Amino acid sequence: MYLQRHGESKTNVEKLFTCRKLDPGLTVAGRKQMEERAVFYLHVGIQEIITSPSLRAVQSAEILGEACGLSINTDNALLEVDLGELEGKSQSDTESLRIFFNTLDEWLQGNADIRFPGGESGKDVEDRIKAVLTFSSSKTLLVGHATFFAMLMGNTGMRYKKAEELFLPRAGAAHYTKETEMWKMIGRAEPADSSDAWQHD
Repeated sequence: MYLQRHGESKTNVEKLFTCRKLDPGLTVAGRKQMEERAVFYLHVGIQEIITSPSLRAVQSAEILGEACGLSINTDNALLEVDLGELEGKSQSDTESLRIFFNTLDEWLQGNADIRFPGGESGKDVEDRIKAVLTFSSSKTLLVGHATFFAMLMGNTGMRYKKAEELFLPRAGAAHYTKETEMWKMIGRAEPADSSDAWQHD
């Protein structure tokens, strides 16, 4: 299974929590990131691309699909984690960040009943992860979002000390093999600094 985070979007640049209500497309830089990433997938034999229906993910998947000669399918199970009342707030806001990471930490510690105010619970996300795992194989590329992929990897064997370590950078990718039952992050589409290494969306 390959996971591919979408390229840079307008709200990534603005550092806003973005889930369902906001639906930005890729920036020029985001398109370039995905074009560069497409070169990697030409050599791994991807047979299927499934993407979140969010515009930034669909645009990313279309770039990859065109390069690989594949059509794309969408699935709501790959949508970003619904942060509820946090959506649209600045990722620089101390209280919003506290709520964000406290909630993720609770989920990763097994407290799946905890939910974002007005948003999803850990159980909701776990149910979506289970759905994703049923239609994925070693030749499937999933295109989606940072927080959902972080929770997916955290729930399926990725080693970590804190939630931030599970986040793919913008346009970052990861690969899971059944043989090793381990995740491996695949390079970086751009250098990640401390401000975007964990960034939601």
